[in-house]
Amino acid sequence: GAATLYAIFACCRRFGSRRSAWLAMFLFLANHVVLWELTIAYIDLAYTFLFLAGFVFMLRALDDQSRRRTWLLLSGLCCGILAGTKLTGIVGAGAIGALLLPGSVARGRHGLWPEVRMVLAWFILPVFALLVPWLVKTAWFTGNPVYPFLYGWFGGPDWSPALSSEFAAWHKSIGMGRGFIDYLLLPLRVILMGDDDYPHFAGHICRSWALLIPMAVVFGRKEPLVRRCLAVAGFYFVVWSVSSQQIRFLVPILPLLG
Repeated sequence: GAATLYAIFACCRRFGSRRSAWLAMFLFLANHVVLWELTIAYIDLAYTFLFLAGFVFMLRALDDQSRRRTWLLLSGLCCGILAGTKLTGIVGAGAIGALLLPGSVARGRHGLWPEVRMVLAWFILPVFALLVPWLVKTAWFTGNPVYPFLYGWFGGPDWSPALSSEFAAWHKSIGMGRGFIDYLLLPLRVILMGDDDYPHFAGHICRSWALLIPMAVVFGRKEPLVRRCLAVAGFYFVVWSVSSQQIRFLVPILPLLG
């Protein structure tokens, strides 16, 4: 938690101002789920720190062409450790890596292979170098590198197709529905209607986001930092919405929103 606060401060001071850094840290701590996470041994705050650190290094890679390889490597290392915290870390690493697409497409017009080689060598390879040992270890003990997922392909001990179905059904039962209207209402519901039970996302976040996020979209859309924060947070939120809708799994995007 302390490391995450420092990363928020460093990011805002580098790309914004010292005053915005204090405000962003306050907005992070204003969420009940964050204060609760500080008292418990879940991995979400470690995930949050690595997610934010990888994001900040990626911003440096996008803006500092003279040291692009260094920043890509640091971002890749953070994303690789992130992917090793739990399997959903792969989603976080993908969200950060997607920031490279617009610039890579533009550079690719003058030669695609050098850009692909750069990204592969300095970002994607470090991610896989740190992720693969965990997959190998899991495969060694269970026969399934992504245990207990993909049981139909790899199998695994102490699991079954019935358990897979029950596990998926339980996660899909968390939240306020999975229909078209439910997804449209989800951003407001998760902000305004969170509670400690699973039908209400099993947690609380600051209700001020209902006003602050639209303000950021309207007034900050011309700022590169705001656009990038909203893009990564939005991508992550979409993936979260079709998976287990627990508020604690949204903690990683709260620093970006701040």
